[in-house]
Amino acid sequence: MRIVHTERCPDIGPICQVRQEPPQVHDQRLTVAELRASIDRAVNDVFAVEFQLPVRMVVSGITYTRLDGTPVELDYENIHHRDETLFGLGDPWAVTRASFALGPVVAMARAGATIPLGSTVPDPFKLGDNGLPHQHVQFGTGIFQPIVGVAAAHLGGGWRVRGHALAILGLYDNRYGYRPGRRVLGGLGADASVGETMLSFGADVAREQEEHWAGTAHMEGNLGRTDVLMNLGVARPLSPRWRWSLLVRIPVAQFVPHDAITYPGIVELRLDGTTAAK
Repeated sequence: MRIVHTERCPDIGPICQVRQEPPQVHDQRLTVAELRASIDRAVNDVFAVEFQLPVRMVVSGITYTRLDGTPVELDYENIHHRDETLFGLGDPWAVTRASFALGPVVAMARAGATIPLGSTVPDPFKLGDNGLPHQHVQFGTGIFQPIVGVAAAHLGGGWRVRGHALAILGLYDNRYGYRPGRRVLGGLGADASVGETMLSFGADVAREQEEHWAGTAHMEGNLGRTDVLMNLGVARPLSPRWRWSLLVRIPVAQFVPHDAITYPGIVELRLDGTTAAK
């Protein structure tokens, strides 16, 4: 992500009150990792409950240059960006799921909400306008977000063809005036069994609306995006009760505003287990 800061105070920070600071370019690189624990329990033949607990780590690296590309070593604290590693709990999910068999088709609907337990930050744009240090990375939203989703799969001949859609809806502001953009994900895919190995492939379209702070969508904030991703996966059993899977998601198109974050891909490694039947 590239951001250009002009010499206007307090855009760069309090240093502008001491000396005239030339414009800067901030090239920021973010590495995001998430460990997500999930518990899924059937209530009866139709309904099940699901709880997910995410733990996230964000590693931020920043490079400063002048407009001509000349490297800059800052001799003062930067209020906007810094090299740092952040770690924290995300917002857990609590979801109820209903599944139905319609001949060879299995349909599923789910509904629930995120639980606002992840950390949040005060309005970074308000703090930045006042020349104060601030943080843009937060692990939670500070609000309950409804979750709704549907999925269907057709089974037969060693193949499974599937489709899914999921929406996470930010409907109100948290205590700092932050409202996350509503997110919608939909896709199609297929799975094929080759012995004990399951091969998967498919495509997803992910749409996220812009975030707002005190009702305003800022140019240096999340202005929304649409990503088209191709998915390739493999899964195999480890034991009668455990199964591992690897999914690689590669963006083939990213429709983002100027200077928004782009990424080369997403790697998901899962370990799924089942309890012994009574």
